[in-house]
Amino acid sequence: MNLSDLASDTWKFELNEPEDVSLAFIAQWYRTHIGDLNNLINNGYYINDSYEIEDSSGVAIDEDAASIFKKLFEIYYLKKQSKSFLGANGVDSISQITQDGITFKGVERNGIAKTYNELYKEAKNELKSLLNNYKFNKSLAVHVIGDDIISKYDVTAE
Repeated sequence: MNLSDLASDTWKFELNEPEDVSLAFIAQWYRTHIGDLNNLINNGYYINDSYEIEDSSGVAIDEDAASIFKKLFEIYYLKKQSKSFLGANGVDSISQITQDGITFKGVERNGIAKTYNELYKEAKNELKSLLNNYKFNKSLAVHVIGDDIISKYDVTAE
């Protein structure tokens, strides 16, 4: 999968085309955080010269690993949004103003930050589920063949 395709999918489908983040920013974030993905899934993905994400044997990133990578960016984005509404740039904390028959209702910035924080926690739980499923699907069953059962009724011992 190409880095620009991954960034585009994230921007369009995971984040619903936000105006405050660009495709270039998402692609750069993926370039600098490929090691985070590798640490989580115990793999060796890297971005080659043609911006394809592949492992050391040249195999392209699979859809499950790409989903985990997208979820990592979503978690980053939601945490960033939560923090931004707590700062000085947040929405004013006016709840309602009525003057001359006109009512203005504002949203408390702490409420918005709490909403983003809840979405962040939900995304972290989804990531945990994705990781468990990924590791389960990639695990191999191991069967040991041998005589590892000792019968308690072994008559040859007497």
